[in-house]
Amino acid sequence: TETNDLKKLPGEYNLLDYNGDGQITSLDNVPYGYSGIPQNTYSYTLGMDYKGFSIMAQFYAVNNVSRWMTPLNFANYQDVLFSCVSDYWTKVNQSASSPLPRWKTVGQNLGNHYLYDGSYVRLKTAEVAYSFENKWVKRAGMSSLKLYLNGENLFLWTKLPDDREAATQGGDTSSGAYPTCKRFNLGIDLTF
Repeated sequence: TETNDLKKLPGEYNLLDYNGDGQITSLDNVPYGYSGIPQNTYSYTLGMDYKGFSIMAQFYAVNNVSRWMTPLNFANYQDVLFSCVSDYWTKVNQSASSPLPRWKTVGQNLGNHYLYDGSYVRLKTAEVAYSFENKWVKRAGMSSLKLYLNGENLFLWTKLPDDREAATQGGDTSSGAYPTCKRFNLGIDLTF
């Protein structure tokens, strides 16, 4: 068939002949899930100040989005096997969650196995700070002095297998260039 189903090996996924013509072809592709662009985005920021101390947190969330996250095991001549396929098909384990990994061979038909609910809630930014307003700050020639500790991408709540939700390449939502990085900053803000 046009999807190389005749080259199917034991342990690969069984696909549904959706239109019932006896062949697995592109005519059996049906819409599933959502697009790779979130239908809804949310942002919520909260903070407070008390006697020189301040805290702030910003949450960011999306929903109604699907992400293809296909681990390309042993692809492109790379000896890489992702841990998410540790439960792979063997003669003994025929009810495994992943097909048998093969070097230099990509499974032809994956169906929707690697299509994930891409909804998430992320603690995008948080900061704790203290502003000195003592007389010695004024005597030192400064109008204000603030010490702060902040961070980005600190926590993520999602059903995705890893944190690549925003690190995509050229519109490709199947995998990102790098996992999303956490950043921490410790700093001093001086105003003279």
